[in-house]
Amino acid sequence: MRYLKLLPLVTFAALSAHAADLFEKNQWGLHNDGTAQIIDLDPMHTYKVPARTGEDVDMPAPVQASKKILVAVLDTGIQKDHPDLKGIIHRNPTECAALEKFLACVQDGDRKACEKKWMDLKNPEVDQDHNGYPLDCEGWSLLGGKNAANIMGRPDFDDDQGHGTHVAGIIAAIAGNGIGVRGISNNVEILPVQVLGEQPSEPIKPYSVDIAPTEDNRTPPRSLGDSVARGVMYAIHSGAKVITFSMGWPAGQDSQIMRDTIAEAQRRGIIIVAAAGNDSTRALLRPCTYPGVICVGATGPDGALAHFSNFGSGVDIAAPGVNILSTFPESIRPVRFRSTLGYEYLSGTSQATPFVTGAVAEMLARGIPANEIMPRLVLGSRPLQQSLNLIENLIGGQKITVNTDAAPRYLLAGQLDVKKALAVSAQPLIVPATKEKIEIQWNRQASSIDVEVSLVNRWASVDASKVQTQFYFSKPHAEAIRPAVLAVNPKQSYGSTWAQGEVRTYVVRLQTAPRMPGELDLIGQVNLPNGSQRRFILDVDVTVPVSPTIKDAEMQVLPIKGMPQRDRLDFLPIDQNLDGQPTGRDYVAYSEDGNSRELWLVRQEKNQYQVRGTTKIDLDEPVGDPDAFREQVAARLDWDGDGRSEYVIGYLDESSDDETKTNMQFFIFDQDMHVVKKFKYTSEKALIPYDIYWHTSHGKKFPAWVGGGKDPQKKRGLKDRWENPDNIEGNKTRFYYLENETTLRSLDEYQGYRFVDVIEARPDQIQRGAVPVLLAKNEGTEAKASYLYKFAVAEVLDGQVINFSEMGSFGQAGNYRNIFETRVDKVYNTSTDNRVFAGNFWFGEGLLREQRLSIFDNKNLDIIDNTLQAQNTQTDSALWVRAAFAGDNRNGAFVLTNSEIQYHDLDHHQVASHSMERYTFYPDMLMTNLYFPVTLGDTKNPSTRLPALFTTERSGLNRGVKMLVPVFAKDSKVIEVVSPARLRFDTVGCTPLATPVFVGGATGHALDFHCKDTILRMPLTY
Repeated sequence: MRYLKLLPLVTFAALSAHAADLFEKNQWGLHNDGTAQIIDLDPMHTYKVPARTGEDVDMPAPVQASKKILVAVLDTGIQKDHPDLKGIIHRNPTECAALEKFLACVQDGDRKACEKKWMDLKNPEVDQDHNGYPLDCEGWSLLGGKNAANIMGRPDFDDDQGHGTHVAGIIAAIAGNGIGVRGISNNVEILPVQVLGEQPSEPIKPYSVDIAPTEDNRTPPRSLGDSVARGVMYAIHSGAKVITFSMGWPAGQDSQIMRDTIAEAQRRGIIIVAAAGNDSTRALLRPCTYPGVICVGATGPDGALAHFSNFGSGVDIAAPGVNILSTFPESIRPVRFRSTLGYEYLSGTSQATPFVTGAVAEMLARGIPANEIMPRLVLGSRPLQQSLNLIENLIGGQKITVNTDAAPRYLLAGQLDVKKALAVSAQPLIVPATKEKIEIQWNRQASSIDVEVSLVNRWASVDASKVQTQFYFSKPHAEAIRPAVLAVNPKQSYGSTWAQGEVRTYVVRLQTAPRMPGELDLIGQVNLPNGSQRRFILDVDVTVPVSPTIKDAEMQVLPIKGMPQRDRLDFLPIDQNLDGQPTGRDYVAYSEDGNSRELWLVRQEKNQYQVRGTTKIDLDEPVGDPDAFREQVAARLDWDGDGRSEYVIGYLDESSDDETKTNMQFFIFDQDMHVVKKFKYTSEKALIPYDIYWHTSHGKKFPAWVGGGKDPQKKRGLKDRWENPDNIEGNKTRFYYLENETTLRSLDEYQGYRFVDVIEARPDQIQRGAVPVLLAKNEGTEAKASYLYKFAVAEVLDGQVINFSEMGSFGQAGNYRNIFETRVDKVYNTSTDNRVFAGNFWFGEGLLREQRLSIFDNKNLDIIDNTLQAQNTQTDSALWVRAAFAGDNRNGAFVLTNSEIQYHDLDHHQVASHSMERYTFYPDMLMTNLYFPVTLGDTKNPSTRLPALFTTERSGLNRGVKMLVPVFAKDSKVIEVVSPARLRFDTVGCTPLATPVFVGGATGHALDFHCKDTILRMPLTY
């Protein structure tokens, strides 16, 4: 690399030329020559993203600044001796010498003894930069426990995942060395801060914001957030000017301590850059939403927002994030880049963020003041482009053009353009002062509500009288309902000049509507005297406060008589009503003391609840581990056929890590809470599943299910003992039932038909204790098997198969359906009778990215069969059918995709969607368990119920209770999925009882809230 001679009074010099780096041509983010980029969206297909020439970060000619900018990379660590990085890693030479002595000590002796000597801050060799971290030659790792100096972490670390090394290379890989790639800036030193291990599994929960590095009086580290907060502290102590986060966490796991730590860094002038997230949602991660944090989305080589990138006005800017080549640990074999070790292609906002981080550092190095960085990035950005069609690569070189999602997605600004950001002149920039959702409350009666919107001027002062602001809503459909904006007024009197950094608040008055959404997109527009115009969308959450003093005409107030006085009582809903009274809801209040439970029956009697009886029970082993038990069964049924209802509670023992053991203890109580029967099921022969059914055996009802397991009736003969001395027996799907409290029985097959699943019972079957089942028979022979099956339905009563009937519904009209190896769940009833469920549905992956759905109506023995796809089949997949609904007038299903919750209208074959608000660290299976099906009363069409999903604050996704409901137009076709404002409950002094109450009729379900000695019941109507 050759440098120009520095002129007097000039702090940096332009570099006239640089040697080519070996893989520079592959770095489209730095120089986009129009070459399409390959992405692998699934294991079977690769696609090319077409490129537009020049859609890159537009870096100006490199310069050599007089001083390098220290950038802290909080990530998985960095391979510090990587050939393209080892010259730009920040070093403390004096501590490096001491670190070598420490490593030699560790190699030859005991680590603890070595730490005692070399981690002692009293040793003059170990902390010569006086930042409080001994031996931090080249950064610090926050993984592991406290060291001998009572400081979290260690100085000797590497990168065994690759993420941090990749990020560092995008920022500052050495340019002109001819061996690999180049970073965006050559005026950077990288400070490695390891805060992520290979498998970080916990959300952010930092414990301390104390800026001192020592660990006195701190809670021991138990989460990722502990490392992150301490990583920020280390960066502060080490003199970092920029901190980059390619990570984040959701609002439900946010922490004020973490916010304070980052605020402290900002107070010291440190610029924070963070990734927006890869979940294609507007629900931003933290710290992206923190004030002053630069939030970064990702673009592709076509200049459009990447399909995976989070978006919204909370995302400040976007940068290249698709198929980005950068440095990678030489010890890890790359998957996509095959030319040599040490480099890899990765995609994500994690890759876009270091482009902006490097640009920020470069601007600081060139003398741009820190308070101008954000406005320059925003004002200098280029507009996002429209997505070009993906091209699918097929065998033989054929190409098929595939349309991508054309739905508009937006940012506060546009694409990163470093050259324009450096050149932009001072001018006003008025934007939202906060990225957080604006939360307002509505009592469901007021005709108007006020929203306070705060705007801030980020740069040059402006004559406030020449600034025009307006706010409005946009409808996705002519029949969609949104509030009207009645007035916009400043909250107080302000001066004539809107100065840099000044925040002004406007009060926007909205006219409410009974069916308005609770998640509103309030569009703001600011017109400036220089002719510039900026639009943004503000997220407004409308919630209904629920407290013991709530005044709502629809709310039922049910006092609890005889409520016991305890410091803490939990409520267990009796959610299986199997005694012919499906609309009654009783509870069991309980307190825990080790393995003991004190129980009270809280029974509904007309318009009040009455505490009826109390008892104490002791759960069997494991002693001293009360958390090992979970209430899995809570049912009300006529257990012994005497015409009176009993109550059953089943406690699952979760103490064992062995998934083949699911022991459960059952207690049966009478209406005065006397224990009638107690028995224990052990899973020696068959696992007991989550859903069990009640089968009449010798006049009493006991658990029954269909599942895999061994034959409980098997008697071993001499031959079997000789040939199979270890008694090895494979699992087989059977119908299992308890004949009594101690004896497990099973049915293997009936007339050549195998048991497939239990079907949701009709009311008459529930009363009799007859368990309806689905059976299947292969149409082939033992010698020549077939892929075709015949199906039949039957009942099992007293261990006998009765009312057997063959059916052809699953294979009629050549639309063959094999439901083996599929998942099964209950169909919710949308007819206005007193049935909660309408049958069952089976679903499983069909063709690529699809779900095959079969709905079985147990009343009419009908089948609805559908194939469900994500709306954007190229960049999204249908992962799971979360709920299905069937009835006389409305049939549909909620499908979870990678990024959306979609309602599929099975009557009109149309789809509407809502953001999943999914976060990358959540496992797919966990997300399916955060939303639960329910039916609502339809105020527009009382002849049918509305399908819906709900979630509570326990999910960690949001505050309070939230419903997702499809909205239907006058022609009965679905037009959107909303979260109704009237059904977004935020409790104060009350606890939502998370299992909805079935009230039947046109209403469907209600939701109960426990408020001291009262149950509040809100019918769910929309």
